[in-house]
Amino acid sequence: MVLISITSLLILVDSIISFVCGFGISTLLIPILLFWYPTHTVLILVGFLHLLTNLNKILLLTKSIDWRLFMWLGIPAIFMSILGAHLTSLIDRELFLRVLGIVLFLYVFSSIFYLHIKLSRGPITSIIAGSVYGFIEGMTGIGGVLRVSLFYGYNLSPSTFIATSGLLALLVDIARVSTYLRSSTPTIFAWWHYLLFGALTLAGSIIGRHLIKIVPINFLRYAVLAAVSLVSVKLIIAP
Repeated sequence: MVLISITSLLILVDSIISFVCGFGISTLLIPILLFWYPTHTVLILVGFLHLLTNLNKILLLTKSIDWRLFMWLGIPAIFMSILGAHLTSLIDRELFLRVLGIVLFLYVFSSIFYLHIKLSRGPITSIIAGSVYGFIEGMTGIGGVLRVSLFYGYNLSPSTFIATSGLLALLVDIARVSTYLRSSTPTIFAWWHYLLFGALTLAGSIIGRHLIKIVPINFLRYAVLAAVSLVSVKLIIAP
């Protein structure tokens, strides 16, 4: 019960930070929860929370989706995310943690230097980009920075950017979480835990919406990046 309480508090705080800073919820939660829970349990839980946040975007901005771009990016991303998710039940946990550490380090690097990939909207480029994103997201649960970089490269309007990226993330989340559930032993959380964690995610977003006007965002953002970078180095060197 104590561990569930700590997990609940972490989810609430992380949801607030994610809303204020703009970081993906998985970037902060996954490396922390892996200290206490099995890999598949963490990936299922955080994938579920990530799915909820993207569902909100879709409900609000459905009309802004660029369906042609989504088809070229989304279909290969969904299939590759299933492959990546399937590998999480096959690879050694130490190898998984090292890969996760590398992905986190690259996330921090690209976030600090605002690296955005410039892409053509041709089908071949989009298929390759979607495949790489889907595989990384499925295998590690942390592919948001790559997805955002990809969509920045297409020079979309803000509403189209949010809606199309959100739909892609939502369907990839559904594909990979369902694969985690099929490929792994049952998660250790009960159904009511997921209801609690989902409610806390929503509460964190509401609190973050009010705090965003008074919290020094840049300071908090770089403090979180510093913490994530330390965790990434630790995972790479001594998982």
